[in-house]
Amino acid sequence: MRTTIGQNYSAYRRESCVVVADRRIYVLIHSANVPEARSIAARILRVVDRVVEGKAVGAIAQPSHHSGALVSRREEVADILQCHTVETADGVLLRDDVHVQLLVNRVQQVFANDPALAIHRFSDLVESEKNGKGNLCQTTLAWCQHLGNSLRTAQQLGIHDNTVRYRPQSFSKVVGVDLSDTDTVLAVWLQLRSMDANA
Repeated sequence: MRTTIGQNYSAYRRESCVVVADRRIYVLIHSANVPEARSIAARILRVVDRVVEGKAVGAIAQPSHHSGALVSRREEVADILQCHTVETADGVLLRDDVHVQLLVNRVQQVFANDPALAIHRFSDLVESEKNGKGNLCQTTLAWCQHLGNSLRTAQQLGIHDNTVRYRPQSFSKVVGVDLSDTDTVLAVWLQLRSMDANA
């Protein structure tokens, strides 16, 4: 695989460097121009798709001008690839394509590393709802995503808009948060969204 990609890539760039590690193929692309790097990565993916079974996905890290940044660029690519649920026409993901999911993943790590930051009553409510007892979390998450617009939330969830108005209020009482405060809504959304990503 490494040889095949190296041969194909060197047709575009002589200074090619290909590494295979952890079932991933890393290609050092000599270009400060992101659109050009994306085009090269898309061509490499077409080669990979012919050689391996399944659809290959690629990621491009931010350009770097010194070798000391290679480790952080490899970590950035790994982070981007964790968000590969986003589809792009050429199969190549950039940080901008998955920015929100990267943020949610980082928030998940923060909550995991420091559980004291989480709103504690969430856990009981989430566990209760996993056992089929209510939909306060799902409705409140959708309500937050629609910036408090009950009609759009109701359309998304297929429920009556009066139900949407009632559930965030109930959520607020059960969890003990004030959903009229924008900072609190942001904190609630981040925690619900990170829990939703874990589900």
